Amino acid sequence: MALDAKEIELKAKALTKAATQNESPNTIVSLLKDLQKGVTPTEDLLRSTRIGIIVNKFKQHKSADVARLSSEIVSKWRNEVNKQKAVGGSPAGNRRPSGSPRPAQNGTSPAAATPLEKKSELTVPPDKRTWKADGVDTNQTSNKVRDSCIGLMYDGLCLGSTEAPRVVLSKAVAVEAAAYNAFGPETKEQYRTKIRSLYQNLKNKSNPMLRVRVLSNEVTPDQFVRMTHDELKSAEQREKERKIQKENMDKAMVAQAERSISTSLQCGKCGQRKVTYTEAQTRSADEPMTLFSPVHSLLSSLSNNAGSSQIQSHFTTDPPPQIHEHGLPLFAPFLGRTFSGIDGVARYFDLLSRYLEFQNVSFENEDGWIVDEISMAVFLRGTSRFLWKETGETWDETFCYRISLAEDMEEKEKRLLKVQEYRVWGDTGALYLASRGKLGEVSREAGATAGAATTTAMTGETRRGIDRKKSGCGEVVGSGMNVYGSCGG
Repeated sequence: MALDAKEIELKAKALTKAATQNESPNTIVSLLKDLQKGVTPTEDLLRSTRIGIIVNKFKQHKSADVARLSSEIVSKWRNEVNKQKAVGGSPAGNRRPSGSPRPAQNGTSPAAATPLEKKSELTVPPDKRTWKADGVDTNQTSNKVRDSCIGLMYDGLCLGSTEAPRVVLSKAVAVEAAAYNAFGPETKEQYRTKIRSLYQNLKNKSNPMLRVRVLSNEVTPDQFVRMTHDELKSAEQREKERKIQKENMDKAMVAQAERSISTSLQCGKCGQRKVTYTEAQTRSADEPMTLFSPVHSLLSSLSNNAGSSQIQSHFTTDPPPQIHEHGLPLFAPFLGRTFSGIDGVARYFDLLSRYLEFQNVSFENEDGWIVDEISMAVFLRGTSRFLWKETGETWDETFCYRISLAEDMEEKEKRLLKVQEYRVWGDTGALYLASRGKLGEVSREAGATAGAATTTAMTGETRRGIDRKKSGCGEVVGSGMNVYGSCGG
């Protein structure tokens, strides 16, 4: 008797459990024989249930019987699918139920949706389609992260398409499975980065044929997840980029590049809302340009001494954000420890406001920023006058930020880039002395022995001409750092 998709998935789970718990070869052989007799293989069935991948792993089993039987099954299924492709179709049946339509009661369903079926299944215009709008069930793996990624793939594939929801869902499941096998598990950043990259390419309006090629299986899921950015581009894109490169070369002699103007951002120095910004490529070259708006928004809130609740809104929820200010925990409770999660962000900034007061906060402009394209991070410097509330002592300081961005999966419909990691390097020497009420005393002693330059540094006068390296954060520190050594982190 033929097994349906749900029964096959149960057998697959039983096989996986038998392998992980080192059950006897006889148990595994029995399960494999059930699959050998009960599965009528089709490409869609094997992809949606992933049973072929699971059985294929047993070809390396230490038991000769298990290895031989699994090899026979995989070979048989491969030959059957190849024959179906050769005759231009595959037998109906054994399809995984998804959003709609459900298989008929006799267990059969058409190999491909007819135009009439497509029309009846689509309830929204092609350019408005999403997995939610189509009403499909993306809960295919019982894993929240992977199911979210399947939804992301569905949204990219269905955009502008008239294919039936079940066809798109089947392909989305196959693409996610290929990415999982190549770059997983789902906890690895490489897997999430690849899924985001694939989605960005699928929704790129300048390359609509990519979606068609994937849906039609001209590009298989395994090929798709391993394509280079050049292979992903259309001929039109490559020609357009060639022209843009030529134009950029022609404009290279211009003294000042043209900059965009936004009224939605606020300048941290003058408070006006006529702010210029630029775009920079902070991901791989096959993805659209990423604005620096998330960084500007955070810096604006910090410059205006916004409350912790407002600052929290600039950080991701999933993946969990992290904050770490380098220094010795002995110096201050917000130094030398990692604050994780959105609650950790609130705790960090609440501690800062409890002990410190900020005055005249400013940041260097984008021309001085350093962009790490691999990790999608921005390095920048800022200056401020700090006051330790308990002692009333103040000092001027130059500090360094490393701000890493990520797409907030909690708000995946909005596709928002937010701050995921926030690291700070500052003048912990001056902070420590001010917290003990010793900054003035030590600066006077230092002035008597180290000369006027050191006195200026210790009394909190900003040495704005200090030589700073621009290779990360290693030497970008506050003015008192040269006297009191490293930041301790």
